[in-house]
Amino acid sequence: NDNIITSNDGYQAAQNAEVTVNGVTGITSQDNKIDEAVNNVTFKLGASAQANDTATITVSKDTEKAASNVQAFVDQFNSLQDFMNKKLDYDAQTEESGALQGDGTLMQLQSKLRNMVMERVDSNNKYNSLSSVGISINREGIMEFDSSKLETALEEKPEQVKNLFTNEKDDGAFDGVATKVDNYLDLVIKTNTGVIPEKIDSYERRME
Repeated sequence: NDNIITSNDGYQAAQNAEVTVNGVTGITSQDNKIDEAVNNVTFKLGASAQANDTATITVSKDTEKAASNVQAFVDQFNSLQDFMNKKLDYDAQTEESGALQGDGTLMQLQSKLRNMVMERVDSNNKYNSLSSVGISINREGIMEFDSSKLETALEEKPEQVKNLFTNEKDDGAFDGVATKVDNYLDLVIKTNTGVIPEKIDSYERRME
């Protein structure tokens, strides 16, 4: 490390860094990284750090990044719904229909995804649905996002919000929304046995 002692023979021997964090003394490190003083926080001591140096560090939740990621999910969901709507659409004025107009498989997939993202997860937590963190679907089927509700939830119960999206049954009693959707879509697109590959095979047989 960067803290050294010069011996009489001219060689420099390494010395552990020692710091005090929030009044707790005797915290040491061999590599200038302190990762046990505060949960989930790692302090990196600079090479120029000297004895009795002090620093004030403020740690806060990055709610803006979380909101940005959730907004990306909402935008992608709406893009997918718009894509499926166009494939299922029929224009009475032009008498033109989408390539999959009236297709029961696509209609079921669209409905399943809408229901899946809006149903509650199997937990007793306060934040147990996307609607509780500001995500809703309006009458036109468009997903909307109120970031202020997510920020409130993250300030109050960040672990519950995380579990709402990403929890897995192996880690707890329920699957989060993102986990459920991911597992479902894996089955839908799985080669040979998935609904979509089977549908493609069906159309190819009909064309032949």
